[in-house]
Amino acid sequence: MSIISDALGRQHKVRSFYSNIADPNHPRGDVTVDTHAVAAGLLRPLSGDDPEVGAGLGQRGSAPRSSVLGVNGFYPYYADAYRRAAAERGIQPRQMQSVTWEAIRGLFPSTWKTARNKAIVNDLWNGYRAGRLNLEEVRNGITQLISPAGSSHPTGINHLNDDISKTLRKLGIPVTRQSWINLAWPDGPPHPSTHEHEMELPEALQRK
Repeated sequence: MSIISDALGRQHKVRSFYSNIADPNHPRGDVTVDTHAVAAGLLRPLSGDDPEVGAGLGQRGSAPRSSVLGVNGFYPYYADAYRRAAAERGIQPRQMQSVTWEAIRGLFPSTWKTARNKAIVNDLWNGYRAGRLNLEEVRNGITQLISPAGSSHPTGINHLNDDISKTLRKLGIPVTRQSWINLAWPDGPPHPSTHEHEMELPEALQRK
C-alpha cells in the first residue's frame, strides 16, 4: 500500500479518484473534484486554465497549502460541500459529484465558454457580492444566458423580458435596446432577424 500511495503523489484529485475506484463505498466519502466539479460548485462556466480551478485543485495561485496537514488548495472545501449536499439527499458524495459533473457539462458546454459569456456571468456574481442581486436573481440571470429569449425555456418569453430588464437595472446597466439584446442573446442576436424575434423584446424597445 505504501508503494501505491507514493505512486499516486500528493494531488488530492488523483488520490481521491483512486479511492473512488478502489473502495467506492468507504465511509470517508472521497470526492473526485476536477474542473467541472469546481464549476458546478461556483455555478460558473470555468475551464481548466481559469484561476478558480487552479486554486481549487491546488495547482497554482495563492491557494492555502500545508505540508503538515497535507492540504493543497481549496480542494477540501469543495469535497466537504459535496459531502454535505449528498448527505442532505441521502446519497454517496461520489454520486453527488457524478450527477453534478454531468449536469454542469450540459449546462456550460465547451463552445459556450466564451470570454464574453464568462464576463457576463462574472458581472452577475459581482452584482450578488455587491448586494445588488440576490442568489435567485443570479441563477435566473445565468439561466437566461443559457436559454435566451426565443428558446424553449419553460418560463416563457414574457417572464424572460421582465427578468432581463430587472437584471440590467440591478447591475446598474441602463435598459436599452442594445443592452437587452446583449443579455438575451450573449452569442449575438439571431441572424437573420425576423419579426418574431423583434416581438420578443419589450414593447418599449421594439423597432416600430
